[in-house]
Amino acid sequence: LSWIHNTHFLWVGAHSKAWGAALRFLFRPRDWVRRLGECVMRANGLRPRSFITLHMRDSTQKRAELERMNERVPTADAYHAIARIVSRRLGLEAVFVQTASAAALANFSMLAKRMKVSHTDNPRGDSDAWGGADPSRVMHEAVVGAVNAHIGSQAAILLSPSASVWTMFTAALITNRTDCSPLNLGVACEDVSMAVCPKELAYGGDGGRCEKPLVVAVAHES
Repeated sequence: LSWIHNTHFLWVGAHSKAWGAALRFLFRPRDWVRRLGECVMRANGLRPRSFITLHMRDSTQKRAELERMNERVPTADAYHAIARIVSRRLGLEAVFVQTASAAALANFSMLAKRMKVSHTDNPRGDSDAWGGADPSRVMHEAVVGAVNAHIGSQAAILLSPSASVWTMFTAALITNRTDCSPLNLGVACEDVSMAVCPKELAYGGDGGRCEKPLVVAVAHES
């Protein structure tokens, strides 16, 4: 994760049409990642393209970073609202949560009692442990990140905050198309923004391009 964050050419500046394909090739999972991912999916009843991946980015450092840009992290209520809408519209009950925040996971789980919420079993806190913040956990964070990325790439849809490098990375893994047309999911334009999707997707009334806080990416249907 630290390497992805520090390798700016992967996520800063203009990208060619081959950018997503290049990421999927460079970050194809090794056998041990596949085995761990399959174990987590099997234990939680997750089948490829039959669940939602929800990435919740929240930490002391991220909140401070966004405050300097007059922005904020999405709340648990915002995550739950869009997840509930997507769940109803697409008939997906299972939600695989990716987050390093113990509080974010607890708050969402409390709100999403009618959904089948699952996640990897690993330590979580309120401060970032990756990016060199905690050198003792570099390998641990790498394993968790690799497994989450592999599972997330098999989701039907990704919900993730726009102000996060992980969003761009996982969106590239889940789809290989960048063309979209609007589909009304019943949410206000300011509540959700669109990244990439291979089929009709969503945002409220006018179908215009929205800004923060959430990005939605739909898996490519081969």
